Amino acid sequence: MKWVSRILYGLLGVVGIGIGLMKIFGSPGLPDCDDRKTFDTVREAVAKMVTPAAAKGATVAEMQGKVTLDDETEVSYDKTAGVRECTGTVSLAMNGTTLVDKMKIAYTISWVDKKEGRFQSLVRPIR
Repeated sequence: MKWVSRILYGLLGVVGIGIGLMKIFGSPGLPDCDDRKTFDTVREAVAKMVTPAAAKGATVAEMQGKVTLDDETEVSYDKTAGVRECTGTVSLAMNGTTLVDKMKIAYTISWVDKKEGRFQSLVRPIR
């Protein structure tokens, strides 16, 4: 009878390890509002909003590195649809000039390809 309990405990251990590995290596979760990947896409979108005249020769990549995102807040999350709604405040200052000053934004994070972990962030100013 000891061998039966050992087999059962062994099976429970294997199942527990399997569940743990699935959580670690399973399908990626949709990034949070303050996730680094989300922040990078928001910074790029904000840098692209600046007109060439206002940028004064600065490239999108240069401006992107100067964008700050503060007060990130999750407004809603629909796990079934794979959509997260967020708000925040962005600023962009370069060479002593403020190009974007504490602009309130809303941004949506949604899956493009969940299996591959690809998502998109759509950024829009809040009026």
